[in-house]
Amino acid sequence: GLAILRVGALLGSEDASCKAEASFRANIEALRRRYADAKPIKVMYQLEPDPVYTVNSSSPISAAFALCGAQNVFADYARLAGPVSREAVIAADPDVIVFGEHDDVAGILRGWGNFPNMRAQRFGNLIAINADKLARATPRMAEGTAELCLALDAARQRLGKHSP
Repeated sequence: GLAILRVGALLGSEDASCKAEASFRANIEALRRRYADAKPIKVMYQLEPDPVYTVNSSSPISAAFALCGAQNVFADYARLAGPVSREAVIAADPDVIVFGEHDDVAGILRGWGNFPNMRAQRFGNLIAINADKLARATPRMAEGTAELCLALDAARQRLGKHSP
């Protein structure tokens, strides 16, 4: 957010950057209001297929999950990003596993193929998203978060946990 203002000041386009910042904040606030009463779902973000890599609550992706009414099952993980065992994921049994559409999608899907009883697998909730839009605090982050929220809402419907 504030980086937009700093860049705008450096480029002599403070008015435009202030407008971009205001728009970004308004879009994020609209998402926060829209999903404030959504039925909570448990999610995990997966970066790598083997070993499985995930992120904790300090990740912008985890913040986007929270805006969408979802809880990162590895929020308390000790590092920003790191490996977790398949057993830990199976024990957490997330409703949804989210990954970047530019990651090793085939590897990630193949990795969970032997675990049909996991909730994410059982409900068809292995979801690829445009992670590039979520990884950086830019105006595109609001757009990426809105897309994520829609994808998680569809997952919520498959789980039978309806959004308001």
